[in-house]
Amino acid sequence: MVQLGFHDSGMVGWPQNDDPNAFMNVDVDACGATLAAIMDEVGARVVVTYDESGFYHHPDHVQANVVTRRALEIASAPERLYYPIVPQSVLTRFV
Repeated sequence: MVQLGFHDSGMVGWPQNDDPNAFMNVDVDACGATLAAIMDEVGARVVVTYDESGFYHHPDHVQANVVTRRALEIASAPERLYYPIVPQSVLTRFV
């Protein structure tokens, strides 16, 4: 596991959103390049990340999707990108 050192952004509208070190505020190109280098270093062939909505609209999860897609444009190793899904039957238990 590689920790990149960014802070939790909290949910939309929370004070943490203004933290320049919050993940939602990272430079996408720079962070994408870092992630691409890690993907190439470990020989990642499959990548799993949040979908464009960040699963439940958490700003960091949305940014994870953006950064990961940028990394995939740069990296040479990965061949597949997957998004996790939750069956409707499971969601109805929590909504």
